[in-house]
Amino acid sequence: MLKSITKFVRHCEEGNDLKVLDEAAIILSPNDDGFFHDLDKSTNSVLEEIEISNHVIRRTATDDHGTKWIILTESDFMLLVSLIDKFSMRISELNLGPRMIAAVFKGEFKGTKSYWICNYRTSRYYPFVPTGSNQRDYESEMAIAEMFRINEIPVESPQNWYPLWNAPL
Repeated sequence: MLKSITKFVRHCEEGNDLKVLDEAAIILSPNDDGFFHDLDKSTNSVLEEIEISNHVIRRTATDDHGTKWIILTESDFMLLVSLIDKFSMRISELNLGPRMIAAVFKGEFKGTKSYWICNYRTSRYYPFVPTGSNQRDYESEMAIAEMFRINEIPVESPQNWYPLWNAPL
């Protein structure tokens, strides 16, 4: 994931309409595992285990569907990508890999909020550009997907581009 994202970030920094921001999240489908009983405590424990510095801001949230979000904030985007990657690997080591739905990175496209979603099942990315209540900008999503392809980021098939309405990120 890191090699492709590094190239993509350089592409974004070269004056394109796409801008990376400082927030990302891991979305989890909870079950009865103790990890989910106190998500804040579990999140802090994982951050300590992977030796994440205290300057990383983290919070947790639950969305309308009951899925859990672990949200990390870091001003250095490449470090943020690395943190999400390390956090995901640790969750997988805890035998919770099947509970991981996606990693989500927040950005802007032509001044509009956008999300870049990595589907953990397929290890492919897709964009989501919400424009209002249950409305999205498909044209912008297709343009971002093309930027992914140019930068060798594997792109999810468009029929699997699921929206993240009311994302807490």
